[in-house]
Amino acid sequence: MRGFLGTTGLLMSFRSYRLAVTLASLAPVSGAAQTTIDEAARLDQTQLTSGLVVGLYHNGRMDFISSWGTNSHGDPESLTPDRLFPFPGLTEILIATAVRSLSVAAILDDNAPIARYLPDLPAELGAITLDQLLTHSAGLDNAPPLEDQTWSEALDRLSGRALVTEPGLIYSVSRYSYLLAARVIERATSASLGELITTAILVPLGMKRSTFSLEEARALGVAQGYSGYSNPSDPVVEVELAAEAYGLPVLFTTVEDVIRLMAALLDGVIESGMPFERGKTFHDPSPGSRFLDGFQIDEYRGVPRAYRSSTELGFAARVRVLPQSRTVLVAWANGRYPSRTSFFIENAIAASLDLPAAVPLAQPPTGGTGGSGGPIRMGGNLPKR
Repeated sequence: MRGFLGTTGLLMSFRSYRLAVTLASLAPVSGAAQTTIDEAARLDQTQLTSGLVVGLYHNGRMDFISSWGTNSHGDPESLTPDRLFPFPGLTEILIATAVRSLSVAAILDDNAPIARYLPDLPAELGAITLDQLLTHSAGLDNAPPLEDQTWSEALDRLSGRALVTEPGLIYSVSRYSYLLAARVIERATSASLGELITTAILVPLGMKRSTFSLEEARALGVAQGYSGYSNPSDPVVEVELAAEAYGLPVLFTTVEDVIRLMAALLDGVIESGMPFERGKTFHDPSPGSRFLDGFQIDEYRGVPRAYRSSTELGFAARVRVLPQSRTVLVAWANGRYPSRTSFFIENAIAASLDLPAAVPLAQPPTGGTGGSGGPIRMGGNLPKR
């Protein structure tokens, strides 16, 4: 275990003794013969996975952050928790955070038709709202671009035929939803998406090891990703890093920085906050689960949770948030997702909170993780042009 050095009021240490003890001594997971988290992590390291990093934030402090393995196969140097990894799914959370915060600042209206900001759109698409885009309830299809098109070109040519149903009725996942939301942000702020998010969110939160620049990520130190295989005898394939995934810029980040963002959302440092209180409902074919602001939202052992996963670019990453206890679990591996390690810690969380199924978590105490200048307000943190 390693300490957690933070800025902007996020200086924390391993003070949750009960959870730390539980992590070290929890009973075997799923019948496997391991009794420590290190043994669970070793089992998660395979031919495909050379390293993994896990961090746990609970009730206003960092309880656990550690790493196992190496940056890549054949690398003699041990992996450290500050190694960067690509987390494309987090870009969507940041887009949603920016939209909601811009709405709070009255720079955008997330319930207005997007034609207000993109007047050249076909009328059927212009009637969609930002809120519908952020909840994947805009009725858009998910057809990939043609072979000779980029995602941006496909977005330029999008027409009313891309609507498979009337907006606002059902959950219909579409890559175009967040591409359109990003385009609205850029048009409304006259800044690129990466510039806006970096200036208005990453910098104020002290997320110094998070970047949309592939060159900067390489300079800071990013791990090597690996693709899956169908047979154990197949060779391991290195995945080339990319600056974009499905048309959106990729955020290269660390476990610590992801936790900074989640803590800021949980504690109101970012005014838009976590999406649990939005109250938006629509038909979702997955009972008990809904998509909102980049998160999948459902219940974990009877209490609300939000989570997000990514499997692009040779990395499997996931963030899970239990808002009522201000608990955040972040894990990534270059290759297969570290399911044994993650499940081990989830069991530890439940045990440390006396949380059998269907028992609600206690309400969080007052106060937050703070910030150097109060809540982040998008109107005051926009990049200067």
